[in-house]
Amino acid sequence: TVVVCFTSFFDETAHMADLVIPVPMALERADDVANPFGVAEPFYAVNAPVIEPIVANAVSAPDVMLALAAKLDMDLGFESFMDVLKAKASLAGAEFNGRKSALGSPSAAASAAAPAFDPKVVEAAVAALPGASGLTLAPMAKLNMGTDYVPCPPFNLKTIRDTELDSNYMFVQMNSATASDAGLGEGDLITLANDQGSCQVRVHLFEGVMNGVVAAPLGLGHTNTDEYTEGKGDNVAKLLTPLVDNETGVAVYTAAQVTIA
Repeated sequence: TVVVCFTSFFDETAHMADLVIPVPMALERADDVANPFGVAEPFYAVNAPVIEPIVANAVSAPDVMLALAAKLDMDLGFESFMDVLKAKASLAGAEFNGRKSALGSPSAAASAAAPAFDPKVVEAAVAALPGASGLTLAPMAKLNMGTDYVPCPPFNLKTIRDTELDSNYMFVQMNSATASDAGLGEGDLITLANDQGSCQVRVHLFEGVMNGVVAAPLGLGHTNTDEYTEGKGDNVAKLLTPLVDNETGVAVYTAAQVTIA
């Protein structure tokens, strides 16, 4: 088995791969996103490249796969990823010609009724999770702590509070009632665990977190970076349990359950 990684960054995944293929970064390639984080309505966005790739002859991963399929005499129905984007835009009721547009001047827009959503569906799905008697894990994304692709820059470490990172231990947040039920106090060292994995963390009391919930930061726990950020915190993604609801098709992986040890 040969592990191939398409990436713009030499991250942990690339470090484990047998073959690393550089792909253009976000501003260097055509790409799309459906329902960006924080958008309340169904939304489909497409962008065209605005600068030339820094890495010469870099090709996006979808275009590589389409070219590979063509070499294998497999007809996937599209010659390029741009054709795929045009087809997806058409299905959304908009047109996309691949040209650059001025900021704030989209060339087309599509509207659709918001899908009906019943919170009870998610509640039932969460109740069916293995170990649902534990605490609900709420992952938090903070850009100053880094992302899954890019670790926290050295100078950004100065922006992380003492109640977020202590040496190599990151803090998770829970309110005082939840901590009291678990026999925990400020700064206690605990292990969050489920069937997916475990993370060793410290406790920070914060009343902005709901009862029965533990909030944990994403972006930490990188292992193949530099002397400043390597080993800082842990990777919360290890605890996320993927689950797709059969009724709505909505992913509720952010409702993973964890126990405290």
